[in-house]
Amino acid sequence: MEDEKLSGRVVIDTILTNMRQQVEELRYSKVVPAAYDVYLHADDQQRFEPLAHEIAAEAVRALQEGLDAMNRPSRLDRARDLIGRSRLPFKKVGPWVVRIARDPEGAVPRGRALVISQIALTGDETFEGQRTRRLATLSEPIDRGDASSSATASSNAGPMAEPARTLGEAAQQTPVVLAEASEAEPATEEVTRAPALAQLAWEDETGRHRFAMTQLEVTVGREAQGSSANVRLATLPDVSRLHLRIRYEPDGRSFSIVDLSTLGTTVNGETLTRGETRPLSSPAEIRLAGAITLRFERGILS
Repeated sequence: MEDEKLSGRVVIDTILTNMRQQVEELRYSKVVPAAYDVYLHADDQQRFEPLAHEIAAEAVRALQEGLDAMNRPSRLDRARDLIGRSRLPFKKVGPWVVRIARDPEGAVPRGRALVISQIALTGDETFEGQRTRRLATLSEPIDRGDASSSATASSNAGPMAEPARTLGEAAQQTPVVLAEASEAEPATEEVTRAPALAQLAWEDETGRHRFAMTQLEVTVGREAQGSSANVRLATLPDVSRLHLRIRYEPDGRSFSIVDLSTLGTTVNGETLTRGETRPLSSPAEIRLAGAITLRFERGILS
C-alpha cells in the first residue's frame, strides 16, 4: 500500500533522532556526530536512488537547523548566565556527511530506515585506543501514520523477521549503546573498558589508528559506502570492503584468520588461500592486497 512506503521525510527525521540521542559531553561543549550512514532495504534504496542526493542535502540542512535549535537560548539559560553557570553549547566536529546505501546484510526490513552514527568518547586513551560509541536508530513501521518516531539499538543491522541475535530485537527495546569493538555481539549496556583480547594497529590515509578486539570475531575491510566491516580502513580500492576475518577461539585460547578478499592477504609474508582458516600468531604483520599493513598483537586475556 502506498501509505506503507518509506518516505524521505521519515529518513530525515530518523537521522535527526539519532543526532539528538548521540551526544558526548566535553569540558566546554557537547559534541554531536557529523557523519551518518543510512541503510535501506534494496527495494527502498532502488526507489530512492534518483532522490538520494536531494534527501542527503535536505538532511544536512535539517541537521544544521536542529543543531541551531539545540543551541537557541531559553529563559532558563539566561538565568544560568546571570549566575555564571552557562549551559554548554552543542557543536559538531567536521562537516556534515549523510550517506545513503542499500543494507549490505539484507537485514533492514522494507519500509524502514537504519541510521548509524559514531562518536568518540571522552577520557584517557587506554590500550584499546580512542574509545568510540556507535548508535543505531531504526525508524518505526509506518502503519499508524506516525512518521517521525523511531527506535534505537546498539548494532549495525539486523532482521526484523528473525529478530534474535541482532538488531531487530534490540531496536524494539530501550535505547542501548555499545563501544565500537562490540558490534558483533550486541549487549545491553555501554561497553567502555573491557579487557582486550587483541589489538590491531595501522596507519591509513587519515592517520594512525588502534582497534581493540573485545569480542570473539571481527571483520576488516575498506572504508566505503555500504561497508559492513567492524574495522574500516581508509585506503586503496584494492582492499575489499570485507577483506578478512579474525576470530578468537576460547577453548584453545588462540586466534585464527580467514581471507575473504579479491586481491589477497599475507601474514608475515605468507600468502593466505581465500576462504581457508589459518592460525594467527602474535605478533603478526597482516598485509592487505599489498596496500596496507595491520599489526596484530594479543591483548590481556581473561
